[in-house]
Amino acid sequence: MIANWVGYSLTSIILIMHLFAWWLPYFFGFPLAVKADYEKYFSRTYKILPPIKDHIIPDVEHIGVGVLLLTTLLIQSWYMF
Repeated sequence: MIANWVGYSLTSIILIMHLFAWWLPYFFGFPLAVKADYEKYFSRTYKILPPIKDHIIPDVEHIGVGVLLLTTLLIQSWYMF
């Protein structure tokens, strides 16, 4: 039972980190220093979401990671509660 809680906690932490790294900057913007790194590393990736002002856009890989994390957390929640 402890292992279930450890897995649930880790999945929750990783999902929160993903939200702070990709989705909050997409909706609310991010500092310019981060925008420069984003352009350097993610300028050639596929993006399917529409741009919002000059905010960073999550690429297809990170959208998929977010969906997988959310699905995993929902299944873990259903199993545990």
